[in-house]
Amino acid sequence: MKRFLRKRLLLSLAAAGTLAVVFHLGLSSCGPSRTGKPVVACSNSILADFARTVAGPHVDVRTLAIPLDDAHKVAPTEELKRAVGESWAIFENGLGLEPWLDDIVKAAPGEHRRFVATKGVTPILRADGSPDPHAWLDPRNAQTYVLNARDMLISVDPDHESDFRTNADSLIESIKGVEAYVTSEVESLAPQRRRILVVHDSMRYFAARFGFQTTALAPAGIKPTSQDGEAATDWLLKERTPAMFTEAGHDEEAIRALSFKNGRNVLGPLWTDTLDAPGKPAGSYVGAMKENTALIVKGLR
Repeated sequence: MKRFLRKRLLLSLAAAGTLAVVFHLGLSSCGPSRTGKPVVACSNSILADFARTVAGPHVDVRTLAIPLDDAHKVAPTEELKRAVGESWAIFENGLGLEPWLDDIVKAAPGEHRRFVATKGVTPILRADGSPDPHAWLDPRNAQTYVLNARDMLISVDPDHESDFRTNADSLIESIKGVEAYVTSEVESLAPQRRRILVVHDSMRYFAARFGFQTTALAPAGIKPTSQDGEAATDWLLKERTPAMFTEAGHDEEAIRALSFKNGRNVLGPLWTDTLDAPGKPAGSYVGAMKENTALIVKGLR
């Protein structure tokens, strides 16, 4: 009898140990539990517009590089670390746009799922072989951004998948509509007039899609030199290009000095790296594309 009871005790202890191991593995694989409305942190206002439009009321969408800020340069403040720490997911552009993001994520508490908005986009490469990150300025790529936003939101809030799919389809139709608008407006410009000079190298995707030539005073984050100004002047004079453009979130000093030197008009801003505040004409991707197109056509006609 004693031998039987001892055997049962050993079997019970073994079973309990097995359950403890299974329970431990289950906890470690699930990660920290989250409750309440999901929170998504987007690296800039353009991505936030896509995510917010698709999410509707179901997800709290926050922006790290706020409207009118330079999306290439964001300081790792305690506020941003806290915003990332509270997020269920991070929606980032990729293609080198956010060199500042890794440091913020590493400094923020917890673990964070990261989703890349340009997944599936074919990048345009610069002369040095690096990808141009401004892929959203081609509306066909913007549709890919929306699909990636939809999939990201479904992964963090699967209960509202049907709403996310419906909202994404509606936004894609709006983007197709703005693409048709841009195409129609650009047709009013003679081909030799389709030349865009901007502050930093941002308009390659727009130019490739709608048949423009484009150049910039300097790459993002680099102060233009006197040689850059001379090269830009030569480029403007080649086809008597009548105007050049400032960009929201970027210093205007160099391009206005160039205007004073060569007598060309300066118009702007173009919304290339950021949107305006929500509710304003350029406060959404669709609105910003319309504003950009109207300004470009007016300046170059």
